[in-house]
Amino acid sequence: MHFSLLAIGCLLTAAIAAPTSNSKRHVVHERRERLPSHWEKNANLHGDSYMPMRIGLKQSNLDKADEFLMDVSHPESPNYGKHWTAKQVAEMFAPSEDAVSAVLDWLTEYGIPSHRIKQSQSLNWINVDVTVTEAEGLLDAKYYEYVHAETGQAHVACEEYSLPQHIQEHIDFVAPTVHFDAKVESPK
Repeated sequence: MHFSLLAIGCLLTAAIAAPTSNSKRHVVHERRERLPSHWEKNANLHGDSYMPMRIGLKQSNLDKADEFLMDVSHPESPNYGKHWTAKQVAEMFAPSEDAVSAVLDWLTEYGIPSHRIKQSQSLNWINVDVTVTEAEGLLDAKYYEYVHAETGQAHVACEEYSLPQHIQEHIDFVAPTVHFDAKVESPK
């Protein structure tokens, strides 16, 4: 009896102390060192607020873009003047099926319902509506509202974000995150 309790105790201790799978570990993907000029951190965001998130997937065949362009634009090419349709361009540079599957699996495993997840027509974006709490959990980040000091314009961002190691290779970047790409308009 004492031996089996001791054995169970050892097994539980080992299970609790065992490291989590490396494939699920988050690694920092992007970090902002300082705020752009005139922007100030204003407030935490309410966790139940929804925001659109865009996940930029790594594209295929970017290393061949010059070759493709020359093939249709050089007068001596047999494909001269045979310009591609938008659909052909999207398909040629589309991310791999593995990339799309890995990101979709990550989102659904986290609990994001599939009706809130859409792939763009250009095929290189995953658009998902998430709550602030979901975004913070997915990206191991903390979101804030930032305000432009001169115009009062608000912007949502975080100081850094992380991705699970097993999907990091499939993602270029996520927005909104560390970038301040908001167009600042003069006050009226």
